[in-house]
Amino acid sequence: MGLYREHQATLEADKMHYREGDAAEAEGIAAEAVQLAESRRGEAQTRAGEQVARAFALLLEIYDEVRAAGLYLFRREAAAELFPQLTALSSPRGRPRKSAAASTAEPRGETSPGEPPPQRT
Repeated sequence: MGLYREHQATLEADKMHYREGDAAEAEGIAAEAVQLAESRRGEAQTRAGEQVARAFALLLEIYDEVRAAGLYLFRREAAAELFPQLTALSSPRGRPRKSAAASTAEPRGETSPGEPPPQRT
């Protein structure tokens, strides 16, 4: 729109193509374009956020299996350091983390380092 205002005198001099309502129409078109661009950007950000959440959920599911196996295999070593809980790690971009009590609790079936696994009967 700034370009239209900048060259308004030249455009008004064109008696063949200039119409008096052109400036208002140009403003309307520019406002609509801005609104559509913001709407599409918002939709894209929402979709991207949903995809990140889905990917992280899948990652957690797979990592929990790997972690459980690692905790068992390295139970006599520093298994908890080798296989930390992902929720206990620092969160990216300032996302809120689970409470300290929730993130430090051992999930069921896991043992502390140096502790043998429970016996199944």
